[in-house]
Parts: sequence; structure tokens; C-alpha cells
Amino acid sequence: MEPIFKSSIFGFKVLLFSNFLSFKGGLFGKEITIPLEQIASIEADMPGVQQIIVETTGGAKVKILVRLKDKKDLINAIYAAKANKK
Repeated sequence: MEPIFKSSIFGFKVLLFSNFLSFKGGLFGKEITIPLEQIASIEADMPGVQQIIVETTGGAKVKILVRLKDKKDLINAIYAAKANKK
């Protein structure tokens, strides 16, 4: 399956697929996946900060490091993928 969106910075990798978001924290970090239906909201964090915060329906807040130029595109891609699932 080919990702809809992908970005990486400093060994942190983010991949968005049609039904889940996958990210790996650093070179030796484990890969974590979040199904799109479990994403409740996305926060862009402060301007100039290279991260977004994804809140799940279970209340967990996950910080994901992403390049500044990809930040807005990733958020828009997640919302678009969620809209296509419905």
C-alpha cells in the first residue's frame, strides 16, 4: 500500500495511509500506528515548532515531530483522509 503523505526529519518518520497514521520516533524508536477513526483532533502546536499533537478518542495526546513546511499539509491530508472514509 502506497502512503498518501510522507515526511521525515532527524530520523522521525510520518506516513499517512488511507486508514491509519503511522510514525516512528527517532532512529531507534518503535513504530506506532493510529487508525484514522480514532483521531479526535489535531493541534498544530506553536508556530515555528516542528510538531503536531494528535489527540485520540481515548484521550491520549501524541506528539509527532514533522518538518515545518509539511506541518499544514499533513494536517490537511489527515482531515481529507478522514473525510474520504465516511
